[in-house]
Amino acid sequence: MLNFVFSILFFSILTICLTMALTRHFKWDVAEILKFLAAAVTFIIFLTVLLFPLPLSQEEAGFASVNIIPFKTIAGYIISAVRDGMVGTALSQILGNVLLFFFFMSVLGWYMHLYSFRTYVIWLLIFAVMAEGMQAVVSLCLGYLYRSVDIDDVILYVIGGLLSYAWLGRYAKENNTSHKE
Repeated sequence: MLNFVFSILFFSILTICLTMALTRHFKWDVAEILKFLAAAVTFIIFLTVLLFPLPLSQEEAGFASVNIIPFKTIAGYIISAVRDGMVGTALSQILGNVLLFFFFMSVLGWYMHLYSFRTYVIWLLIFAVMAEGMQAVVSLCLGYLYRSVDIDDVILYVIGGLLSYAWLGRYAKENNTSHKE
């Protein structure tokens, strides 16, 4: 819990300082400031979910692994859900990763005006690989795996991001048709 509070506090102070500097430099109006803050808060939540809590020792880290075989972990969750009745765990792990990137890429796409599918997918892949890469780098710095580094997470992030693109496209179409009337 302390790591979570520290991370929110740290990223919030960083965001406030960055907002003040950018507002001054670019002479943003209130709408631009609010848009930037919405994107920053989403990024803070994204980083906090991905990186925290940091365990104080290897014993606190629990079970963590590296998986480079596509669909191995997803299949394991589904098999555990069917065989052992661990449906809640399977849903939280699978849907959690999909929803994390759905919301993150929705805000990022809106903020950065990522309308081109190619540009959107490039950013999606960069952030999906970066998310797992950050966990690997933090694990290397700690000297032990504190979170699993898994290709299946990248796959689920991409699924969430693509669902977000579809949703953004529908939102943009509805928004354009309401402006024409």
